[in-house]
Amino acid sequence: MQANHRFIARRGSVLLRFALWGGGGILLLLAILLGVYLFFGWRARLALEKTVATLISAGEPLTIDLLQPPRIDDSQNADADVRAAIALLPGQTEASTNFRELREGPRLPLTDEERVLLRAYLDELSPALQTLHGGLEKPRAVSQNRLTSPLLNARLPQLQPMRELANGCGYRTYLHFDDGRHDLAIESLRPIEPMSRVCGTGPTLVNCLVAMGMRAVAATRLIEIAPELKIGTATGDVTPDNLRRQIEELLDQKSQMEEFRAALQGERLMQLDTMLNLAGGTLSVQQVTGVTGGGAPAAPSSTTAFLARPMLYSNAADCLEMTGDYIKATAAADLPAARAMIDSVERRADALSGRYTKIFASILMPSLGRSFVTHYRVRTDQNLAATALAIRWYQVDHHGALPDTLADLVPRYLPEVPLDYISGRPIRYRSEGEQPIIWSVGDNEIDDEGSSESASRHPATGPYSRWHMKDAVVFLKPQPRATTPPGE
Repeated sequence: MQANHRFIARRGSVLLRFALWGGGGILLLLAILLGVYLFFGWRARLALEKTVATLISAGEPLTIDLLQPPRIDDSQNADADVRAAIALLPGQTEASTNFRELREGPRLPLTDEERVLLRAYLDELSPALQTLHGGLEKPRAVSQNRLTSPLLNARLPQLQPMRELANGCGYRTYLHFDDGRHDLAIESLRPIEPMSRVCGTGPTLVNCLVAMGMRAVAATRLIEIAPELKIGTATGDVTPDNLRRQIEELLDQKSQMEEFRAALQGERLMQLDTMLNLAGGTLSVQQVTGVTGGGAPAAPSSTTAFLARPMLYSNAADCLEMTGDYIKATAAADLPAARAMIDSVERRADALSGRYTKIFASILMPSLGRSFVTHYRVRTDQNLAATALAIRWYQVDHHGALPDTLADLVPRYLPEVPLDYISGRPIRYRSEGEQPIIWSVGDNEIDDEGSSESASRHPATGPYSRWHMKDAVVFLKPQPRATTPPGE
């Protein structure tokens, strides 16, 4: 009996020691894993901090203070006039509702219905549009919108009202042109450029893209009115001096290059700021992804932030590197040169999809290649508009004759033959035949010898139809108004 008791006691002692050793081993293993995790998190954070410090020392704006638009007095800054014009917008009225219910947007030549509805709409918009002109004589046009962290939730300027103002300027051009006041038609478009600079100095990519769209409105209206533009000194004519100023403004695109670069720098800062706010527990994953399961976004979790921290630091470094490569490509002279610089980073960005360890970089690292296409397309639009105006000016001076080549416009009407930024070559021109044209190679980036055929199975119609053609064609003679087929 005693022997059995001793055996049981020994067996119990062995089991107890084994249990204690096993539990201690598990704790030891967990401690080792935690140490390794903390080590990699510490190393990732140090690497990120070193990368950020290196970029800042190289002059890159990687803090909100460095990217913040400068404070400028309202008396020197067109931003004040843009804000004042937005405050004067009438909102939804009967005139605006009737105008927006037009089956198609107004085009030249205006129909009787469009003329009536457009005049009523612009009468209400007139105080706001007139206020914009106050910014034309001011030396600066810089957004005073202040950036705050988290940048992901930062308040953007009033982009939709600025779009409405830009479109209003374009519609007023239609009405003045229809009234025979070609001088006022040109003058109506001038506030779009300072307003675009205000919008484009946000600095966010969304701001920059909206600014590009506003400049496209101005260029398109000029392209539409160029074939019949009256140039001279009679009442209603555009004077040569004012036309030269308009052409110079279209060709001066330095500010757009700076805005585009700053916009991508803002995109990079937003990525870094978002990662750091996730790591610090001030943003939740649901707030970043927008996936809430139908309810409100979950509150930030310190536990989630702790567990994801090493991955966040590593992903932030990936975004800094890739977006940095996009930023370098903004110095490219044209789209082909930019593509040569961004093709590899586009592939790297695409490769992030589906990689669990790169999930945050995948969410915050969009493919930015399309923004380059838009940037160079709008600049090409402006060059096409400047060239169309110069050709019209040449015609007026030469009794209706067209130049034999675009080189004939240099230097009196143009400083040089403008570039087609989509191809990297000068704008193309064909003067012979019934339909003289200038053109860019268009979105397919292939020269189809000035083909105005639709690039899809649907006919290309409307003011922006050139970018739906095989080549982006601008006609140098007035065209009959195309109608949109039923159901389109």
